[in-house]
Amino acid sequence: MANTNDSFEVPLEKLRWRCPPAALEFELAAAEANAAKLHCLGQERALQALQLGLQLKAPGYNICVVGPSGSGRTSLAKALLEELKNSGPIPSDLCYVYNFHRPDEPRAIYLPAGRGAALAEEMDEIVAALQKTFAVNDAAKFHAESKRTAQRQNADSLKTFVQNRLAELKTQYAEARLASHLDRVQAFLLKMIARLQGRESWPLFDAPTFLECRVNVLVDNSTLQGAPVIIETAPTYNNLFGNLGRVQDREGRWHSDFMQIKAGALARANGGYLLFNLSDALGEPGVWRMLRRTLRNGSLEIQACDSFEPNRASTLRPEPIALAVKVIAIADMDDCYHLYRHDADFKKIFKVRADFDGGMANDANAHRQYAAFIKKISAEEKLLAFDRGAVAAVIEHGVGLAGAQSKISTRLGHIADLLREANIAALKSGRAVVAAEDIQRAIDARIARHQLAEDRLFERIRSGRLMIDVEGKKIGQVNALMVLNYFDYYFGYPSRLTAAVGMGSSGIINIEREADLSGKTHNKGVAIVSGYLRGKYAHDKPVAMNASITFEQSTTNVDGDSASVAEICAVLSALAGLPLRQDLAITGSMNQKGEIQGIGGVNEKIEGFFNTCEAKGLTGAQGVIIPRHNIEDLMLRQKIIDAIADGKFHLYAATNIDACLELLTGITAGEKDAEGKYPEDTLHHKVDQRLRELNNKEKKENKSTDEKKDEKPEAERKESAKPA
Repeated sequence: MANTNDSFEVPLEKLRWRCPPAALEFELAAAEANAAKLHCLGQERALQALQLGLQLKAPGYNICVVGPSGSGRTSLAKALLEELKNSGPIPSDLCYVYNFHRPDEPRAIYLPAGRGAALAEEMDEIVAALQKTFAVNDAAKFHAESKRTAQRQNADSLKTFVQNRLAELKTQYAEARLASHLDRVQAFLLKMIARLQGRESWPLFDAPTFLECRVNVLVDNSTLQGAPVIIETAPTYNNLFGNLGRVQDREGRWHSDFMQIKAGALARANGGYLLFNLSDALGEPGVWRMLRRTLRNGSLEIQACDSFEPNRASTLRPEPIALAVKVIAIADMDDCYHLYRHDADFKKIFKVRADFDGGMANDANAHRQYAAFIKKISAEEKLLAFDRGAVAAVIEHGVGLAGAQSKISTRLGHIADLLREANIAALKSGRAVVAAEDIQRAIDARIARHQLAEDRLFERIRSGRLMIDVEGKKIGQVNALMVLNYFDYYFGYPSRLTAAVGMGSSGIINIEREADLSGKTHNKGVAIVSGYLRGKYAHDKPVAMNASITFEQSTTNVDGDSASVAEICAVLSALAGLPLRQDLAITGSMNQKGEIQGIGGVNEKIEGFFNTCEAKGLTGAQGVIIPRHNIEDLMLRQKIIDAIADGKFHLYAATNIDACLELLTGITAGEKDAEGKYPEDTLHHKVDQRLRELNNKEKKENKSTDEKKDEKPEAERKESAKPA
């Protein structure tokens, strides 16, 4: 039977980590004091990376915040930016003005914060005065001579007005670039005034607008107390980079001018910080290409995005804006990894990566932070208070989410949702505070809402349409355990895995791979099984056989190597002719030496087989074999723990293939003696003998085939016997 050093039944105290309320060595009321500073749980590494990236001002030190959704990555970034909101120098206002030399290239002018709007207002007043003077003249009211005299006097007064007002502006604004522009405005207006003297009237539709004199304040920083902090929730092309608006003339034609230039988030955040979701931006046409170029060059060019209306494209090319902005991009791991691998510029423009972890150490500090987070959410959303038992239940749930007893989840979004749902459960029960029972009721209700796919699958198992045996013994057949992801709900279930062995030299044939249903990791697992067979039995003969393995009634893609232990057990059972117990399911990956390695989803897999046995009827002999390394990951539901305590279900842990085989067959696996042979009546001896038989048959078959090839046809032999 099985060696107790290699396999054993897992003790009850190892089936779930407990958090007794009395073990919370702090007062829940005191935790509230820390709640205001709580932005995330267990993200010290990410916090340090963010702080470094925000302090460094050198080019390229933008920050890519990477981590699972709900881990607090956005909340922490916002909290740090909020602290910087009123610090740092206030950047200049950005204005665009008319370019008298190149009208299609508006000029950028930078003014101290708040002065841009003042300048625009001053220029609008000048324009309004000029427009009033250039309004329609009623020629019928004056004789020609009186009109000429009036125009001359009007022109002289306008010249004086323009020169005086522009001179005042030059003294108010010391910027050399603006002074140069005002000189050009004055020259332009003097020419326009000269034209007034030669006109008897000026039709309303043809009256000058003096657009060239106006100022477009693209970015007004008059209300800022420090560096700007812009959070862009919709990172489209126009929202990030700005746009060139269009106006329609009297004839229906579209055109742009410098007053139609619109600022985007990058321009408004210049001199400060910009936060947006990179994964959202990657889904927008042209955004990543433009962002990469803008950050690489440190220069923003505002262009029209006319992907859908090419006939309305603008020829306007505003002067590029010198960019000094710190970009904080929230990204999913897959998107960040793809850009890092396939875009050489990504690592140059995002030199800081803040990695958010899905879990942290399960210790007293984590429990204190959980309590503070619970206090924070309940205070902000006016939920009922959570008693000590409820806090302990939330902590236990967090450990279950992390998938390891030594870790606790940092998925704050998921925990916050649980708190809200438990609050509803407590209100329905008429409680004044949320108790542990309300936490469990909320967890059960969430599972019930999301387990449609699981219910459908187990309906097939109960009806027998999906064939699963939970009693008896079968040769070459074993219950492997799988995990299915249905949206964000994970559940385990058993799958019948079978192996068939015969003569040949193809080795193990992975039917899933032949059907294009096998992932790379599963293919690797099958290759490791082949390596184990060669290392175990091919020291004095080749392993010559054809063995096919498959997951019966499976039509979905299979990936992962956690079925490799089940696969080798099925193959060895088929070779030895020894039946395997169907009341045991097995999970685990293996290496070529036959050692069993830990796997993921162990709790879901155990629960999946338990649910199957419960549906078909618990016999008291059923159970699951798991890798010993997964004992520290166990967070089983109370119903399963109770069944194990009552002897209705069993959980075994194993470290090597031999231990699994002994549990499944009841036969000693066997060890090689000094001569390299296995003792008789052991499993490995039977496998070794069968492989010898197959190898000998293969040799005979090959010899017979070769002899037939060497025999000449009768006619050919007679022909060769004739004399020359």
